[in-house]
Amino acid sequence: ITIASPFTATFTSSNTDVIALSTTATTTTSKTVSHTLAGAGTSIITVSQAADANYNAATVSYTVTVTKADPNLSSISDITKTYGDANDTVVNTLSTTTAIQYTSSNPSVVQIASTEAGSDTQTATLTFTGAGTAIVTATLSETANYESATTSFTVTVNKATPTLSGFVDITKTYGDADFSLVQPTSNSDGGFTYASSNTATATITGDTVSMSHSGNVVITATQAANANYNAGTISLTLTINKASQSISVDPLPSTKPLKDFTTIPLTASSSSGNTVGIVIDNSSAGTL
Repeated sequence: ITIASPFTATFTSSNTDVIALSTTATTTTSKTVSHTLAGAGTSIITVSQAADANYNAATVSYTVTVTKADPNLSSISDITKTYGDANDTVVNTLSTTTAIQYTSSNPSVVQIASTEAGSDTQTATLTFTGAGTAIVTATLSETANYESATTSFTVTVNKATPTLSGFVDITKTYGDADFSLVQPTSNSDGGFTYASSNTATATITGDTVSMSHSGNVVITATQAANANYNAGTISLTLTINKASQSISVDPLPSTKPLKDFTTIPLTASSSSGNTVGIVIDNSSAGTL
């Protein structure tokens, strides 16, 4: 500011929380005053010159308005995970030290485990609690010097594939009693159903296996999908061995010596129920 008389003007700020003043240079007719932006708001700067022998006193004023700044809250890319994945951390950058508030639209899918503030960054640790979709929103509240800001990203947690084990091959013998299958072990709680690859050889009711013939059968256990796991399958081989059979021959007649019989009835049977063939050695005295 310049003035015709010797320059002895003073500068005052009506709100030093908005504008702070400091003189940087002075001449006989001018003064340079630095304006430091201390915060958002409005301040009236008044320049006053006292009267002297030749001039009356004078004042001039002007208004300085400092608007709130953009906190420059950064965005975060969408995230895709699988149920069972470990916690993950996201990072926001910003121009203020105001704490970010993180919220999840669906805590059954994503929860905010913890947050941590740095000098120009803030982090949030996410826990993936179930399959589904959730929107995580980072919110900065308005402060004295910064505008409010929000940014959101979508977290998709896919269902996991169950880990199945403990369904081992089985060996039986034809004629054995029905038996129950041992349910596979799994990290999912979905229910199991069982299927036989050859129902003519073995059938399954619930988890009970009935054997009709000898042979090999593949038994498949299918675990149903649930909220967090896809369906899964595991198989075993059931080997049904042939059973051993015994043959019995009815006793020969004993009412008189065999030499007195012209024919002797021979009756033989098998434990399998199959037809029994009888052969007489060629050197024998009798014939069939």
